[in-house]
Amino acid sequence: MKKYRIFFGALRLPVDYAMTVGALMVAYLMRRFDGLLPFFNFPTYSMMSGMAFFRFALAAALILVLIFAINNYYSFRIAWRFARDFLRTCFLVAGWTALIVVYFFMTRQFFFSRFVLVYGAILTIVFVIVGRGLVQVVQSYFIHFVRSNVLFIGCNRVGNQLYDKMSRDRSRKIVGALADQRYSVKKDTLRIIGSIDNLENIIRKYHIHEIIQVQELSTRKSIEILQIAREYHLIYRFVPDLLEAQSINIDTQYIGTIPVLELKLTSLDGWGRVGKRFFDLIFGLVFLAVALPIMLVTSILIKIDSPGTILLPHRRVGEAGKSFPFLKFRTMIKDAHKLWDDPKFLAQCEDLRAGGPLKKLKNDPRITKVGRFLRKTSLDELPQLFSVVLGQMSLVGPRPHLPEEVAKYERHHKYVLNIKPGITGLAQISGRSDLDFEEEVRLDTYYIQNWSIWRDVEILLRTFGTVVFRRYEE
Repeated sequence: MKKYRIFFGALRLPVDYAMTVGALMVAYLMRRFDGLLPFFNFPTYSMMSGMAFFRFALAAALILVLIFAINNYYSFRIAWRFARDFLRTCFLVAGWTALIVVYFFMTRQFFFSRFVLVYGAILTIVFVIVGRGLVQVVQSYFIHFVRSNVLFIGCNRVGNQLYDKMSRDRSRKIVGALADQRYSVKKDTLRIIGSIDNLENIIRKYHIHEIIQVQELSTRKSIEILQIAREYHLIYRFVPDLLEAQSINIDTQYIGTIPVLELKLTSLDGWGRVGKRFFDLIFGLVFLAVALPIMLVTSILIKIDSPGTILLPHRRVGEAGKSFPFLKFRTMIKDAHKLWDDPKFLAQCEDLRAGGPLKKLKNDPRITKVGRFLRKTSLDELPQLFSVVLGQMSLVGPRPHLPEEVAKYERHHKYVLNIKPGITGLAQISGRSDLDFEEEVRLDTYYIQNWSIWRDVEILLRTFGTVVFRRYEE
């Protein structure tokens, strides 16, 4: 459902752009050629060439899309109201037209009939609304395949009002409510299907995607519900005045007249996710092009230094707990992983992360000579650029861990699985192996809750500086 919303929310942007360019070009043709449309005679006018006007249309359409974006016109909510969108479009297109007129007035350049702008403004409104209507039709068709199963926490008057409104939404299926007290349940009201203590079993049984808390509970209980929602990667919403301490990344929307708050797991929902993916793809391809010669030389050195494969393919756990193929240059002797089962080997090694689910050995004797250099310079991480381009990883994010390590996570550790893992991250530039596991999770949690593109840029620059100046030792 989340990917579905993001796809159709993002789709509106190129559709608006294409419709605006199309509207301006139709206006150009209407003004230049008499008799273009039957029963309508438009006065012709000598204007700039079609290609020159097309370039103007491309720039003008980009400005309108930016105006739409600034005015929050690309929400990822599924609901679409024709009257509201029509009025907003009219208002924003009017402002856009006025901006173009002011620009030409200030530059004293106007190479085409002013009626083109009038025609263009009217047609833009029509084309944009039609384009958005077509997107809505397609979106409505596919909504049956991605319906979100919704579970209420609590059962009261507000919950029944929300149920009445949301039960008409085809994108959601209301499974029922959990409540610890007995409520008088009337026909066509919210159905109680269990107690709050049975939340995890209900989530698994009914394949819940979204939780809405309408009943005020103790802080401890509310935090526990929030942690369960994070563990199962669920959308978490609540009625105001609940969980006041958890105020990061809150989005408010009205269902009828009732304000409902959604506590987002991260600002990387919606356009944040789109922006981060675009950032990863562009810079991932650039870094990969630069790194290919280095990777070729590294492969040769690994093969010369010790027997075994060049790459060490194994699986790691990424976003939403899903495993993916994880590539690194081999830095250890052949079959090094088998020594984990040798008590004599472990007895002679010092675990730098004793007490946590991850192991990190000091002066690990399994590391080869070339491998030690690769780790010290982080060159062993370069093959992960392929995973970034393929969308399995991000340039910046929490480090991916082995499935057997993730199996030992406590509930609050699983919060780091809410975004794609990264090649580098806030924990990696803040101490790497010198950090204990809890500190690493704390830093990764802070990054997830306070993400921004500029923070990613900062972490990448600091990673580069850390590697170049060797501020740490593996």
